[in-house]
Amino acid sequence: AGLCFSVAVLFCILVNSEKGERGSRLSSTSVFGRKSRKSASLNHIISKKIQLPKARTGLDAVSDSKSRHVSTKHDPAVALDQQRSQPFTVAPGVSKVKVDIYLESQGSASQVLTEWVIGPVVAAMDVDKIVDLRIYAWGNAHLMKPDNTISSADVNIEAVLRDGTPKFLCEHGPSECEGNAWINCLQDQYPDLHQWFLVFTCMETLSCSDTQAPVQDSIVGTGSVARIPCRGTPGEVVGGCLQEYGPELDVDKLKQCVSGERGARLLLESMQKTAALLPPMDHVPWFVVDGRVLNSPNRTDAFLLGKTICDAYADKVKAAQHLSAGDTVSLPQGCLFFPSAPPYFDVSNPVNQFGINLLWIVVGCLFGVSVTMLGCWKYYNSKDS
Repeated sequence: AGLCFSVAVLFCILVNSEKGERGSRLSSTSVFGRKSRKSASLNHIISKKIQLPKARTGLDAVSDSKSRHVSTKHDPAVALDQQRSQPFTVAPGVSKVKVDIYLESQGSASQVLTEWVIGPVVAAMDVDKIVDLRIYAWGNAHLMKPDNTISSADVNIEAVLRDGTPKFLCEHGPSECEGNAWINCLQDQYPDLHQWFLVFTCMETLSCSDTQAPVQDSIVGTGSVARIPCRGTPGEVVGGCLQEYGPELDVDKLKQCVSGERGARLLLESMQKTAALLPPMDHVPWFVVDGRVLNSPNRTDAFLLGKTICDAYADKVKAAQHLSAGDTVSLPQGCLFFPSAPPYFDVSNPVNQFGINLLWIVVGCLFGVSVTMLGCWKYYNSKDS
């Protein structure tokens, strides 16, 4: 029994050491789930923010995004030298690429992709000239009926507003409903991308998501699970974001929108836009580029947002100028730095967690049996003597 126990323990150690690295890589895919929880990569990404002196937003990371998102098809330095003599201008008669993003203000996946995808894409040089970005903040929220049951999205907005202030049920609590209203009101009151986007990225990346707790709670270390430091709810962090990135915006005007009928109307409109998606949204965030879903069924294709925008713009220019598919067109310099393939996650040998748990149960039973047999043997030997 002792020999069997020793062999089993050695086998468990070998299995865990072999699978541990794969498991840590595989855990990064959980940030794309509807209700994603702790992830090793997520902890590593977001924990960096507390080392920064101020909020890290998309437009603050222009140089970072250029160094990270390097295409393997060409040398960006050579391409930049070729384009410096000819500054980018939008082709006449070509419309912008329409990008609709459906997210929620306190979802961990929305937070990570805002910081690592949406922000760097908009920050890339001249890309803002070819993109028409709209964010619908609703996510997995619900409209509640007066009897506190969930209502369908097929309602008359005017009738709902006439009945009084509507009640909403958000996936991550009432603070997420407020954060969604802030995101919608920022775009409604200040439609210029350069006015609202910095404030949005600041609020989204500094708000506590579904795996986070405020900084003071994290330092104390209370709770049963590990927490990632953050600054507070969207309503608590948006004031500082407005001071730093939107000092020209009227705070009182925005607050009136968030807490008033206009904010409720925008939430209801986002609800109906989300419900009307085809194919239906099955995870958050959801990217739609010129009417085509980007990150479904392959969720990691969200990292190709920049390349997809540049390719869509190039197709529009070729169609407007009657160019062939092989012809080249002038693109924003930022298009040179976007990845041409999504991140790779090795899922060929996933961790067999059930097998590992079963193995430990068997080892524990063997250990218990061996200890019991040893105790009985010692007892009867001492009794006979």
